Amino acid sequence: MAGSILPMVHEERRKRKIPIVFWIHTLGNLVGGAVFGWVLGLLGATFIQPALSIWHGLVVLLITGLFALAYSIHELRLFRLVSPQFDWQVPSRWRYTLPPRLTALLYGLGLGVGVLTRIPLSTFYVAAIWAFLVANPLLSACCMTIYGLGRALPLLVISLRSENLKETLQITDKLHVAEPVVHILNGMVLCAAGCGLVVTALIMN
Repeated sequence: MAGSILPMVHEERRKRKIPIVFWIHTLGNLVGGAVFGWVLGLLGATFIQPALSIWHGLVVLLITGLFALAYSIHELRLFRLVSPQFDWQVPSRWRYTLPPRLTALLYGLGLGVGVLTRIPLSTFYVAAIWAFLVANPLLSACCMTIYGLGRALPLLVISLRSENLKETLQITDKLHVAEPVVHILNGMVLCAAGCGLVVTALIMN
């Protein structure tokens, strides 16, 4: 993704324009995440909340916590879980056939929705199951908007730390090398969150 968006950012800088492409891309991530979250919350409100009634809060905490624990094991590579996803990437040809700002927006929308492209971290599944179970379209939209922001932040860091395309490629190469460490840290965070949610659910019960 960095190899698609950041060249457009650097092109705007080279032409001494304000690099607005990145912010349009970020907006696309936020909107895509919000729309997906809204849909999940609406589905949850339709099918989950009426069935669970007074047990709704307990079920949200317990199931989300169990998902977090399960995917923490997956992230730590101790056990492999099914991770349904499309192995797609945003079409690179859009960079050459569409205006840069429209391309950045479409890229952001696709990544923000999450399910339309490859899912790099299992945190997505935990966030999505919570957004579905909480059965509140507004809360669900906020949750997945934060996820969309999380997908855009690495590009912001790379953009701020690189002055040209060559430096960008060097940084992205280093990030690929560090990918196993990212999975380990993510697994630890999911484990801590899962334990907290399950314990809270048991106390509530």
